[in-house]
Amino acid sequence: MVNNLIKKVKSNNSYKIIAEFSFLQFFFWSSWAVYGAYLVYYLSDLGYSNMRIGTLMSLRTFMGLIAPPIVGYICDRLENRKMVFIISMSLMGLVITPLTFYGDLMLAISIGIVGFLWEPQQSVLDSWILETSVHTAHNYGFMRAWGSIGFAIIVAVFGQVIDKFGWRVHFLSYGVIIFIVVIDFIDRKPDGLALWMNADIF
Repeated sequence: MVNNLIKKVKSNNSYKIIAEFSFLQFFFWSSWAVYGAYLVYYLSDLGYSNMRIGTLMSLRTFMGLIAPPIVGYICDRLENRKMVFIISMSLMGLVITPLTFYGDLMLAISIGIVGFLWEPQQSVLDSWILETSVHTAHNYGFMRAWGSIGFAIIVAVFGQVIDKFGWRVHFLSYGVIIFIVVIDFIDRKPDGLALWMNADIF
């Protein structure tokens, strides 16, 4: 009787965490849709040549290549993926939100910074999810699907936002999305449930 009750409580907590991570995946990929899906169009509107745009995209890719081992080392040292994820997302929000106010040099620097911060966050989030519990790991596909849904919705909607309100509102909305993610997750403690949830009960 008691064992069944414990299993039920743990199962309910597990589904709650799955819902929370689904929410996080939705807004995580929504934020990237605002920036990543439209950056080339923004640079084109600024009058950048194809060569210049290609160079900036190469910079972002290069920074994304060197970042994972560095961020991975930091995660291993701190043993707190949640903190690394939230700090990185906050920094991206601070860099991307005022994008329309940057000159050429600051724009190039910001693209490099975002490339460094963004690429590892996909792995950090995946590790955070997979290590939370066995049940959560088994439902990873369901949670990741919400990321794809968020990306698709934002890409479809924000083209209209750009047409009606311009690039400044578009990138300011990135800051709003990041604010929602950080505020919602900074006090949540899926990590704190990890050891308890990892029991072989599912």
